[in-house]
Amino acid sequence: MPGAGESDISVDLLHTWFSVSPLGTLGGNSSEAVAVNNSGSIVGAADVPANVLHACLWIAGEIHDLDPSNLEQSVAYAINERGQIVGRLDRGGLTTVAAMWEGTRLHWVEDLVQSKAAAFGVNEEGVVVGWLERRPPPLTLPRTVAVLWERGKRREFGEVLRQNSYALAINNRGQVAGGGSEFAFFWERGKFEPIYLPDGGAGSGSAINELGHVVGTASVGGVAKVADTDEHAFFWEGARTVDLGTLGGRFSQAEDINSLGYVVGRYDVRATGPDGPAIEHGFIWKGGPLVDLNDLIPPHRGWTIKVAHGINDHGQIVGVGSSEGRSQAVLLTPQE
Repeated sequence: MPGAGESDISVDLLHTWFSVSPLGTLGGNSSEAVAVNNSGSIVGAADVPANVLHACLWIAGEIHDLDPSNLEQSVAYAINERGQIVGRLDRGGLTTVAAMWEGTRLHWVEDLVQSKAAAFGVNEEGVVVGWLERRPPPLTLPRTVAVLWERGKRREFGEVLRQNSYALAINNRGQVAGGGSEFAFFWERGKFEPIYLPDGGAGSGSAINELGHVVGTASVGGVAKVADTDEHAFFWEGARTVDLGTLGGRFSQAEDINSLGYVVGRYDVRATGPDGPAIEHGFIWKGGPLVDLNDLIPPHRGWTIKVAHGINDHGQIVGVGSSEGRSQAVLLTPQE
């Protein structure tokens, strides 16, 4: 994740307790925490009373609506240490615009007429990555193209892949992780490196840390992603790709990685066998098997951690938990 600083983690996160702090909503029924920086500022989305998701920012436990005038949906996906936030705003149902906030102030948007764009990652230099929809000739399907915005200029670097592509994360070295319809990728200075699981197929790189390590998800079995294909989380460090596997189900997805190599995400729990209905749980990983985050929280508090979206260099984890049938954004904090 961008903005990595010195860590104060003094415990093994795979073998410690985490406290659970619900983060609340904007007056609606649910919320989702997507990313957390090293200062503990959190971004994501929360329902307003009209049950529409709005991009939001949590600072010291207080929630702020980043898009209060919008009647459509918006989501914040990333925040750097300077407090710059990126995400997307829906406009009129047909158009999605990429956006950046400075604190709670909307600073910049990439507004493409009758098209779509979204921003997913930002580093400390304010370089933004995401995707836009490229309109092809009539009677052909639109394509998504990985894109980088720097100092107000847009670079459509995903066009050379000749496939649908999207950039999801960028570190402070300018290295980018993303994916497409054929493979996950690592990009640096104009050069792409495809990322595959052994005998794997299509995938996406969800996050990249300051060491250039990429995590994400790829289909297994050498086939493209389809509805009945197993997908596994992966960890990539250049010469080596690690299949993180599952805990008995068919699906795992790595969402983020911090500078110490701790990875968080989600996996499916098949309580009634491999073909039964799937229930998602959050996980943490650093070598070895996945560890269910629900095994690391006090069992008597009544929380189930459904997904872990982000982790900072102090071991704080954000995602979604459920309690008494209600899902909302949560912050997990490691205990000494």
